[in-house]
Amino acid sequence: MRYNVREIRNTIPKFCVNEMKGSIPFTKFRRLYMKKLFTLTLILLALILLFTSCAEIDLDNTVIKDMMGNALTIPEEKPTKIISLTPSNTEMLFALGLGEFIIGVDEYSNYPAEAMQIAKVGDFSGPNIEAIVALEPDLVLAGNKLQADAVTQLIDLGLNVAATEATTYDEIPISIMMVGDLTMTSDKAKQIIDQMKTDEEAIIAKANEYTGDPISAYYVLSAGEYGNWTSGPGSLINDMFALINVEVITDIEPSAPWMDFSLETLVAEDPDILLLSSMAYLTLDDLIAIEGYKELTASKEGRVYIVNGEVTERPSVRIVEGLEEIYNAIYGN
Repeated sequence: MRYNVREIRNTIPKFCVNEMKGSIPFTKFRRLYMKKLFTLTLILLALILLFTSCAEIDLDNTVIKDMMGNALTIPEEKPTKIISLTPSNTEMLFALGLGEFIIGVDEYSNYPAEAMQIAKVGDFSGPNIEAIVALEPDLVLAGNKLQADAVTQLIDLGLNVAATEATTYDEIPISIMMVGDLTMTSDKAKQIIDQMKTDEEAIIAKANEYTGDPISAYYVLSAGEYGNWTSGPGSLINDMFALINVEVITDIEPSAPWMDFSLETLVAEDPDILLLSSMAYLTLDDLIAIEGYKELTASKEGRVYIVNGEVTERPSVRIVEGLEEIYNAIYGN
């Protein structure tokens, strides 16, 4: 049976009719119709996927989460009144070229030297909420766990607050990128991270050339009457030791990134090297005279070295200098 185009013209799309010459077999017509319909469907699906993916990309590029899991919206304009509540954040801001926009810092922000001339808004463990609010900042960069209460208070007061400080070594590039995104300096942040990675790889390569016996170490944050505070599993210091193939005796006691370590365990483990933080308020002579420490082989044989705590303990742009500081203390002595 044959079908005339006129009889079916009103039941098919016009783009199919235009291809018909007089009359066609119904099977051919159906094939043409389905082909066109299939093509149209693919086009519609492609458009849907395009617009859907654009929406997701837009969301991912404008909303991020800080180190405490709080959702942050990337600003459309660069903030010009910034407060930093940690030395690490202050160093990042200056490295990103934002020093002129910092209106308040914590008491311990001392690098670069210009930071010491900026108004103080409390110390690391006790931010001055009233002073911060009075300065009317458009962005506050805070620590994480130790400043959690202050962060919550400031957010409740309507301030734009981001907990940007890292805990582990691997979180530091994330922290730098976060600050870059929040201050519209992401390109500069990427440049800093890339250079840090290059410098880090060079140090690791040197450490990998060592072929001697395994080396164990212990990092002294404080000792004696101040408590035997040191770095623990998950801390950036222990992470740096691992990067240069040094065993850390505190990894045997899963606890917190920073811990008051057992003196008995320290003596029993007897690490090969002691690294004393320059921020510990102790001299080398003070340390090796303290009960427990003076019994260590490292103390008796002179393998106790001071390292610059400002670069080894601050999770910021100078951390690779800290890595090199630790490397030189261990492999260069």
